[in-house]
Amino acid sequence: MANSTPRFVSLTPLVISHERVSLDLVTENFPVKSNVLLDFDLENSTVSTETPPNDSPQDPEDPIRNSPYPNVELSIIDEDGSEVASLFIVEHKERRVSMTMHIRRPQPGKKYIARAEMVQNQSTLQTLTVPFILTPNRP
Repeated sequence: MANSTPRFVSLTPLVISHERVSLDLVTENFPVKSNVLLDFDLENSTVSTETPPNDSPQDPEDPIRNSPYPNVELSIIDEDGSEVASLFIVEHKERRVSMTMHIRRPQPGKKYIARAEMVQNQSTLQTLTVPFILTPNRP
């Protein structure tokens, strides 16, 4: 499964109030390697106060392009197609997350769309949309 492409399993909107919606996102197929390199060899290390020479300019986008984890954008779209809430998760690696989003200018009883988009190396891996009505769930 480690060699598979990351993907969404489900996206579930839960209307908390007319202004707040929790999006429950389930994903799978993330790599098992870390995106952080740690070296704790303290016996053989030396501390240098000099700045290492920089023979070639570094590309600030390089770590982003080489990350083993995708970015995820969650958004809520109203009936007119306008984005009324959004958030961005950098290097997403959790199997399950729940995020509460606050809707701008809510319209109770109207239809909305919860949308999740997974992007890696500037390519869209998957987009998932789920329609819902902005009516709070009653226990």
